[in-house]
Amino acid sequence: SQLLWSLAKVWWRDEALFAEASREMIDGGRYRTMHAQDLGCVLWAFAMVQWPEPRIFEVLARAAQAHIHTLKPLDVGNIAWALGASGQLDKDTARVITEYVLMHDMTQADSDGGGGFGATADGWVHVLSAVGRFHHELGELWDRLSGRFETLVLLPLSQHLHALE
Repeated sequence: SQLLWSLAKVWWRDEALFAEASREMIDGGRYRTMHAQDLGCVLWAFAMVQWPEPRIFEVLARAAQAHIHTLKPLDVGNIAWALGASGQLDKDTARVITEYVLMHDMTQADSDGGGGFGATADGWVHVLSAVGRFHHELGELWDRLSGRFETLVLLPLSQHLHALE
């Protein structure tokens, strides 16, 4: 996962390596033994290189859903971004991601030092931009999510900017 992530980070698209990794993930079942954070790295890498194979995103998205409770908020944001950017986010995964975000105390930093959603706007932006296309299907969950973003990120940022004037 780290190799794929590193290559994608520097925009290096090694067709043979990514094709082999995709086969290993899907046909070899490698995704079953991966930690949730590694699933996120692999999803992010495939999205960054604009991999054209929807099946890899479907398989990794299902695996990430099953392990979402073990992820740090920033990892959830990265998974949301990867699935959204690749056009592979479905409404069920959008719901799981939204429920995860709403279940956590976003005003607190993540206990592992990775930062909670309240500690970074990146995770919020990734999640909101990815799941936003399902705002009708999410209904009240979307209203709560966007309201929490406004309360925890947008309003404090606006107040800070006004204080600088």
